[in-house]
Amino acid sequence: MSINKILLWRNVGTIIFTSGLIGLIFAIYFEINRQTGFFFGVFGFMGGAISFLVNLLARCPKCNQHFFISNTTGNIFSNKCVNCGHSKVKNL
Repeated sequence: MSINKILLWRNVGTIIFTSGLIGLIFAIYFEINRQTGFFFGVFGFMGGAISFLVNLLARCPKCNQHFFISNTTGNIFSNKCVNCGHSKVKNL
């Protein structure tokens, strides 16, 4: 998977998770159409969790190791490989 696709799916997962959080907050605190709010909450949390899990298993095209996970740490919000430092932007 290319770096652009990895970063795209990371951003999609963040948006889905955030929409689920907002839907759940509307359902609990504002009591506006609880069924719709809970639907968005469950959809958002499940969709975000699946997307983050897929991203955590994504491999770097250069070193073929996990893109967001090194041996001891991980960083889902990194824009470069945490193992080899491969980035979608070339340093000049």
